Parts: sequence; structure tokens; C-alpha cells
Amino acid sequence: MEEKSTKRLFALKTLRAGYSEQDLSRIKQEFAVLSRLSYPFLSDVVEVGEDEEEGFYVLREFVPGKPLRAGPPPPDAEPQDHLRPVL
Repeated sequence: MEEKSTKRLFALKTLRAGYSEQDLSRIKQEFAVLSRLSYPFLSDVVEVGEDEEEGFYVLREFVPGKPLRAGPPPPDAEPQDHLRPVL
């Protein structure tokens, strides 16, 4: 998603239904803490909230690159391939 006035890119993440109240409370607490952190290797949390239609959501700074769920490079990869997701 792009903010029209600044052209900044953001990632909107929503949680699927089915989390227990205890899990949802823990997730909200974790994002509340993340929203106060500023670190070069963390994307900024811009907003955390709940919407009637979408449920719980987190708006974060968009960071281009491969998704983390793609996993690490294969074990026989060159050493620099192991660092690429981090850098």
C-alpha cells in the first residue's frame, strides 16, 4: 500500500480469525513493544489496531526483498548467499 502524498510504501498485515484471546493479547503486546523500537534491521511499526471488517492489523514500513518464509539458502550455497537475506 502506498501513501499518496509521500509515495512511501507500507505493508498491511492482518491476522486470520481463530486466535484465542490469550494469543491475541500476547500478539498485541509484542507489536506494542515493537512499535517503540528503532533498529536498522527492523521495519518500523507505523500503526497497530483493530477494524470491524478486517480484525487485528499492523501497518509496517515496507522492506523490499524475499519474504522470510522463503527460508534460508540451501546448505551447499556459497557463504555470501547465507548473508544476503540479512544484509
